[in-house]
Amino acid sequence: MSRGKDKKLLAGLVGAPLEALTAPALPGGASRGAEHLITDVRYVGSYDVVNKTTIIVPGSPPVWSPPTAPFSVAPDTRALATERNEYKLGSPMFESVFASIDAVGTDVKWPEVDLVTNRRALRHLYRWLDGANSKPRDNFRIDVDLFGDRTMLFSEVARTFQFDDKHPGFGARFEVETTDAVPGCEASKGHHRIVRYNFGGLNLVVRFECDARVDMPSGATSSTQATEQPYKPNRNSPYILRAGAIPAQDAIVEIKTTKGKTGTGGLRQTWPSNKWTDVAAQLLLSGTERLHTGMHVDGNFYVVEEHEVDKTNMLAERPRVANCMRRLGSLLGVIRERVLARGREAKAPLSIVCQSGQLRLYERTSRRIALAEEFTARFSA
Repeated sequence: MSRGKDKKLLAGLVGAPLEALTAPALPGGASRGAEHLITDVRYVGSYDVVNKTTIIVPGSPPVWSPPTAPFSVAPDTRALATERNEYKLGSPMFESVFASIDAVGTDVKWPEVDLVTNRRALRHLYRWLDGANSKPRDNFRIDVDLFGDRTMLFSEVARTFQFDDKHPGFGARFEVETTDAVPGCEASKGHHRIVRYNFGGLNLVVRFECDARVDMPSGATSSTQATEQPYKPNRNSPYILRAGAIPAQDAIVEIKTTKGKTGTGGLRQTWPSNKWTDVAAQLLLSGTERLHTGMHVDGNFYVVEEHEVDKTNMLAERPRVANCMRRLGSLLGVIRERVLARGREAKAPLSIVCQSGQLRLYERTSRRIALAEEFTARFSA
């Protein structure tokens, strides 16, 4: 990583780290019961991003509607990839999360929540535990704020979006060509879903970007009457348009693509096992039960598959994933202990920084938080 990027990663932090975090030892009985680590997954809110100031609530993921294979798609463009990048349009900020949950009307007992976070932050920590954060491009920083007596908020420091013009890929275009927008959500730049669940004894509220949903029978979704005029619930809330539908959790789809050619020159006919390992944490940390995949040669998609995810079998067949998930639960517990201890002593907030494969805790000199003050009162009992 260049010196300039190093400075950005460490900007606003006290020079020396407080502590180097080590990967927790595997909890006892790690080979059994990993499928019970994440439980009680429930929808609490959702929204579509329209622009920097406006969201659609509840919004809706586009409906999965792929053409019959084989078919071809054009390469991704910088404009398309940037538009669909989840760091676009201020998405790391959390006002939209709370505004959408309030608009949907979900009753969340906020003082009992241990962590509010993006799925991406959890994936960063998972990848570090899996030994996948040794390259400069994998460095990351998560600012941690404490609200009330117990609730942490993880806010990733946004990285510069990179697009390779020489090797643009086909993933974003594949999503466009295999899905249809829901009425009222045609202007969407991306759908975000918020779920709550228990993870290793901690109560989490997690936002993630949702690629698609399957078309469900009438009555399996909750629709919202569309409004033409946006409204602004409070000063720091985004403008809200009402439109969309709330699909059941088991209708949510993660979309992935991969090159079809193998090292021997043949063509893959099904989603490869190593790719399942890569995507497993992404599915588990959002409670997603469907993975739809496309395999292609230079944008010519010859196989499209629809997988229903069996969490128990997926973890049983991939002990490495199960072990990393259990260690992630332990790591979150360690971080929580450090954050609560500093909160009781009224000390400066913390940041988690991964640099060259090392995970460290820093004291943050800036007290700027990732949530407007009018949203923070809900965390006080």
